[in-house]
Amino acid sequence: MDADVPGQPSEELLEADPLLHRFTVVFDREGYSPAFLQRMKAQRVACVTYHKYPGDEWAAAEFSAHPVTLATGQVVEMKLAERGSCLSNKLWVREIRKLTERGHQTAILRTDYRSQAAPVAGAMFARWSQENFFKYARERYHLDRLVDYGTEAISDPLQVVNPDHRHLDGQVRSCTGRLNCRLAQFSAMNLEETIVTETGGAFVQRKADLQEEIESLQAEIQTLKEARKATARHISVDELPEAQRFRQLSTQSKHLIAAGPLREGQGPDPSAPRPAAGHRL
Repeated sequence: MDADVPGQPSEELLEADPLLHRFTVVFDREGYSPAFLQRMKAQRVACVTYHKYPGDEWAAAEFSAHPVTLATGQVVEMKLAERGSCLSNKLWVREIRKLTERGHQTAILRTDYRSQAAPVAGAMFARWSQENFFKYARERYHLDRLVDYGTEAISDPLQVVNPDHRHLDGQVRSCTGRLNCRLAQFSAMNLEETIVTETGGAFVQRKADLQEEIESLQAEIQTLKEARKATARHISVDELPEAQRFRQLSTQSKHLIAAGPLREGQGPDPSAPRPAAGHRL
């Protein structure tokens, strides 16, 4: 499979340059493994991943601005710094860190010892667009179930969240947020100007109106909480209203399909009756 990757240097170039690699693999911190990085390096395959255990933060003075070209072609400015890092298995790698505007540091490890820091950062952060593509493709097109797109009714007594309880819970959260906002406004109201009849009266009226709204929200929240408490949190699927019932993907996923062209003398007799659609192995 390694030979299928395009653009690899020749064996002569690899032999002449011990730091040259065949190609680069980019993956998330879940794939972080010093032993794996060592094996890939032995095969002349460079790896780029997040440092799972970055340790202490680096001094902000180490970072400098670099232009980074994203996968879309857009050029952005990133604050980057680089050091050599020795992993637990004594493997020396390049560690490149990005400093965000909020002061957060993202640590990237790479066994490519030739490329500049900016392309390394661009390749790592371009991974998000690729992951999102496959994430939504799996959700929308069910890439792992391409043989069958059918659905069927849920026969098991599956427990689900009660839509009525979810609706009441959402109302409680919404009203609580509004109440907290009004309480903060009420606490922040101060009459700093000289009190005169007009100003004082307007101030008192605004505060009275706000107090009235706070009491109304408190009463509404109490009523909603009582209704939520009286509503079951979970119900079975068959208790859902007909319009809200959902279906599961068909369990008939192991269909008889052609995995590829058959060679002469292999496979079933073409004249034999074919199994009906949906026949399981």
